[in-house]
Amino acid sequence: MRYARHDTATTPVVKTALSTAFLVASLLLFASLAGYLAMGSAGLLVALSVALLLTAAGAHLPSALVMQLHGAVPLRRWEAPRLHRIVEVLAARAGIETPTLYLIPTREANAMATGRGAEDGALAVTEGLLRLLHRRELEAVLAHEVAHLRHDDTTLRQLTGTVGQTTVMLLRVGAMLAFVLALFSGPDMLIKALQLTLLSIVAPAVVALLSAALSRTREFAADATAAELTGAPEALASALVKLERRQRSWFGLLLGRSATPPALRSHPPTAERVRRLEEHRASGQPGMS
Repeated sequence: MRYARHDTATTPVVKTALSTAFLVASLLLFASLAGYLAMGSAGLLVALSVALLLTAAGAHLPSALVMQLHGAVPLRRWEAPRLHRIVEVLAARAGIETPTLYLIPTREANAMATGRGAEDGALAVTEGLLRLLHRRELEAVLAHEVAHLRHDDTTLRQLTGTVGQTTVMLLRVGAMLAFVLALFSGPDMLIKALQLTLLSIVAPAVVALLSAALSRTREFAADATAAELTGAPEALASALVKLERRQRSWFGLLLGRSATPPALRSHPPTAERVRRLEEHRASGQPGMS
């Protein structure tokens, strides 16, 4: 396996970065609106403060614990030396610390990453994935997960999840307080209580839509970086097609489509991902061969 020199810092992901910033800002704005409606200016400050503190702290579960929750076991170097070497090279090219490798003993074909690229990164593959993909496809999928670590997508998911939970909590607490105050303040407070209750019902759906859109954006970014790390976007496209065929449920086959509405899916349609990868290939970006 020969690795060409390439600097991933020049990855053309400006459009994706802007989309990510817009979606995160939308979540923060929605949280601030919820705080303001619930408790006025003080609620707005509370919502923003919690979100910003969580962003600065970058709180996340230890990667070893996350892997344990998924039933993953450490994959030692002598058990899979080639896999370790591939991940080491990909991590070096991405400019991050080599993540700890794990194996999930299941026939399901999947891979996942958790932690941060700078520290505590972990990457897991399933037995089903190792059996399904050939070497270049496996390289491409590993590069996709390394890209998630490089972009700190795990921390971003943690942030959006916490902001969403904070938003719903503020609305529900505000609604309860408004109902109590309505007993002493009259119809105006009752109207506000009803508004907050309605918003607290709608809020989970709005947060889910924004979070899913953000997740899809990060998948596109990871695809682009993976293609640059390997120089083989066609290998990732081939792997995505195989994974979709493998993971499609019998219920999806029965309906001819996924049971999950497109707006709520955390991953973009495979056809769109393949199309973008083909465009990347046509652009002739250098990488790993």
